[in-house]
Amino acid sequence: MRYTDLDGDGKDISFSQEEADVDDLEAQARSDAADARVAKRHK
Repeated sequence: MRYTDLDGDGKDISFSQEEADVDDLEAQARSDAADARVAKRHK
């Protein structure tokens, strides 16, 4: 599916954007947790 195929009703683009935002928040949380573990190890 080409990107332009998503433009029809607009819903697909906003939905996939929301999904990407959720994935990004989850990735950020994992990154923060890893940073915290490393910080503890280096004290």
